[in-house]
Amino acid sequence: MNKEQFINLVTSHILEYLPEEYRDARVEVMERTKNNDTLLHGLIIHSGEKKDMEAAPIFYLEPYFKAYQFGEKDMEDVMHELARDYLQVIRNMPQFDLPDMTKEGVRDRVYVKLVNTRSNQDHLKDLVSLPVDGGFSLTVYIDMDTPKRDAMIQVTKELASRIDFDERELMQTAMRNTVQAHPAELTEMAKVMMDMSGLRKLEPGDNLLQDNCSPAGDLSMLILSNSDKFFGAAALFYPEVQVRIADVTGGSYYILPSSVHELIVLPDNGSLDERELARMVQSVNSYEVSPEEQLGNKVLYYNAAADRLMVAVDLDKEKARGHER
Repeated sequence: MNKEQFINLVTSHILEYLPEEYRDARVEVMERTKNNDTLLHGLIIHSGEKKDMEAAPIFYLEPYFKAYQFGEKDMEDVMHELARDYLQVIRNMPQFDLPDMTKEGVRDRVYVKLVNTRSNQDHLKDLVSLPVDGGFSLTVYIDMDTPKRDAMIQVTKELASRIDFDERELMQTAMRNTVQAHPAELTEMAKVMMDMSGLRKLEPGDNLLQDNCSPAGDLSMLILSNSDKFFGAAALFYPEVQVRIADVTGGSYYILPSSVHELIVLPDNGSLDERELARMVQSVNSYEVSPEEQLGNKVLYYNAAADRLMVAVDLDKEKARGHER
């Protein structure tokens, strides 16, 4: 059974595995191009009296198909598991109010996130976006204000036009909201690791971008993110942040795009091997970062004297050129 047949079978029979109250529900499968042009198929079950108005979770079918495809589960097991997962998510689904889909209704709820431009060419065609240095683009999303920040709406050009929000103004508004609500933080890697291990909690004075920060003990490796460590890579493009990092590091520095949530900053001490750094990013991406959260196998360099951010090494671009030849 191929993926298309699998999806059709799930769509046709999933309601049979759900409680009686779902018998009149409407089942829909939606193709979604996620970050890094990953095409996924999302199952949506609309139930209740307002089938077209209520927020409904999206279940991406690829993991279930993979489990079937590799013989880990038969089709009956897959259907039961999908139904169980759906009911569990519905029970634990965060409660939120959909914003009034007008310019004023979303103005205070739009924020920016950073994506790799090359890896999202198809995705970016439909989205409100802004190209920035380093081969990245900023996109805009509407935050649904859930406790775990696990519900959002990506702003497309069509949506912006429908609510009469000029794209340039929308991007400026989203950036301003992001800077204010999720300020940039630059922290020593050692302190971040101690916080993750429970040995020591991060304190406000650990943010090296603050005027009243505590003295740094180790500047050899720093983490750049935002105050809640979510989509924090965008902090590199906040106003004046690149210059302020140079003030902390004492000059030029390298940037390793760890994920959409954080970046690693390495002061240029004259002994770093750029290609080795790029290979390190590639290795981490291969084994530790999900495809949707990757920013590419590259290394950036900020030249403090020129106040310029550039790409030092881009293994993805080199690979693409190799295929072209």
